[in-house]
Amino acid sequence: MVGRSGDILDRLSTIIKTRNNKAYIKLETEFDKKKLAGILENIKKQIDSEGKNASITFDKGKINIEKDIAGKFLDIDINIKLIENNILNKKFGNMELYVKDVNPEIMYEDIKEIDSVLASFSTKFNKGQVNRSYNISLACERLNGTIIPVGGIFSMDKALGPRTVENGFKEAPVIYKNEFVPGAGGGVCQVSTTLYVAVLKSKLEIVERKNHSLPLGYVDPGQDATIAEGSIDFKFKNSKDYPICIYAGVEGNKLEIKIYGRKEGEEFTVKLVSKVVEVYYPEEDEVIIDDSVPGMEKVVLREAKNGMRVIVYRDTYTKDGKLLSREKISEDVYRPVRGQVKVNSKYYDVMQNPYLYDLYNNSLNYEFNDADYV
Repeated sequence: MVGRSGDILDRLSTIIKTRNNKAYIKLETEFDKKKLAGILENIKKQIDSEGKNASITFDKGKINIEKDIAGKFLDIDINIKLIENNILNKKFGNMELYVKDVNPEIMYEDIKEIDSVLASFSTKFNKGQVNRSYNISLACERLNGTIIPVGGIFSMDKALGPRTVENGFKEAPVIYKNEFVPGAGGGVCQVSTTLYVAVLKSKLEIVERKNHSLPLGYVDPGQDATIAEGSIDFKFKNSKDYPICIYAGVEGNKLEIKIYGRKEGEEFTVKLVSKVVEVYYPEEDEVIIDDSVPGMEKVVLREAKNGMRVIVYRDTYTKDGKLLSREKISEDVYRPVRGQVKVNSKYYDVMQNPYLYDLYNNSLNYEFNDADYV
């Protein structure tokens, strides 16, 4: 420092000389970047926000679109550089921090033209099966209003989340190894199947789909889509050049799904055709001997079912009913199911003797005695 070094005579001499000849002193500016970053971190917590996607809700068939809200992001590194630059340039007044607007994934401008039903499909269910009905309604709630952007892939497994009691689902019959057994989430496959048909009719791209092991009563064979948490999923891609939206709802015992988009040029009708090309017959019923079964009764534990190979076609017609195209969509195999019955040992012996079995089937009044079993 000028006039601050040396003995008293040296300091006085320097001071006198400086009065006559100016001394140029270089100043260095320093600040604690770590402390500044900490201050900015606290400000960031108050400013940053994720924003909100534009969304769609349905009210008695009417579409309501809620606008998006942009998120906020304070970049600490950029703001440290801005503050450092102000300090170096001796700008010590108030300054505005740099905060970036972050657009959400789905914006109002992207979905504002969604106003038309591309395709719809409905199935019916038994309201008397309370738990299953509940699961169907819950699955619809989780699908309803889902927006899929251009090129986006929808996953049924992901949309529903774990099919567990903890995730809100109840126990109801599910198909497992060709049989109906209790399981959490029973009924959601009817929702995935109904969605699958609506997607096919909308001419969207199927990414992943597998048929059930058994044909279903609420849809034609080959037009079903099963799911199993973590192993089997139903996925499709929005192959349109605009976003689409799913409507899923329940009214009474009717489950309905619609795919919404925007109006396309030419109107056409899509129909799905299931064609059974081969039938497979099961082996004879498996017989379980149980002497607790009374008399000549037969307890059916599992009904025998024929299997089949089925091909599904998608036919596209003009508004006037002229066939424009036919596409092969899938070829599925449903394996036959062997029946299972339970009888007592005497009835089993009758079943093994063709003569006695014919007698029993032809005359229920025939009295059997011990000699008949020889």
